[in-house]
Formats: sequence, C-alpha cells, structure tokens
Amino acid sequence: MSDSIAIPVTYSPDETINGLGSMIGQYLEQNLRDSEKKRQQVQRLNFCTSVEVEKGISTTIRFLGTAIQLENGIASDTDLHLKGSYLHLADLMTGRLNPISAILGKKISLLKLPLSKPFQMLRLFRFLKIPGELVVDTSDV
Repeated sequence: MSDSIAIPVTYSPDETINGLGSMIGQYLEQNLRDSEKKRQQVQRLNFCTSVEVEKGISTTIRFLGTAIQLENGIASDTDLHLKGSYLHLADLMTGRLNPISAILGKKISLLKLPLSKPFQMLRLFRFLKIPGELVVDTSDV
C-alpha cells in the first residue's frame, strides 16, 4: 500500500452479517487492499446502498469516505436500493454488467433511486468495477 489511508470494511456490531454481506465485504476488502485507485475512489463516496437478492436476503453498504460499513437488511436511509438475482447483482457489482443495460433489460430493479445524489451513484458503480490489474484472463482455462 502506498501513502494513502487504509479504508476499513466493518460489519454491524449488533448482529452476524448474512452471507451476501460477507461476500460483498470480502470483495471490497480485497479491492481496497490490492488497489491504490480503489482506495482513492472510495474516499469520494458518501452514499448508502442496499442490495436485495432472492428470498429477500439483503445487505446495506454505507460508504463513509474513510470507512465502509455493512449491515443486514435494507436501511431506511438508503440512497439506492437494487434488487435482482444474485448472479446479476454480482455481475453488476463487479462491472461485468453495465448498470444502465441491466436496468433497461430488467435484470436489475431499481426500488429506490438517489435523485439528490446522481453523481454518487455513478461513482459507486465506477468504484465497484473490478480493477483492471486484478482481472484474471480465464479464456485459456
């Protein structure tokens, strides 16, 4: 890590985080650990998003600039609420699925849209995309 600040990923102290939140947290921890660019991008985020998959399993992710906090469920103060299959949300959150195409193609539902923070939403999608230096080419496997 260079001279940028470390960005901790924390989990709600009141409960054990669900599997969805745990997977998202691990993904974020890896990106922040391995990418200076991601550490810089996350410092510009002040945004709360909730993701919901099959059977109502959901996680809220709070981007606080200097930290990320995950909690179970959908927070009442969430700025963005996305709902879809686990596979579509995973593809969206890792940048393999274009957010606009996913929404227009009805693969992802927008249940709450951040009208007051549209640029934060764009920054969020840019931040979530897998960094180029971490992409592994599996075409030969």
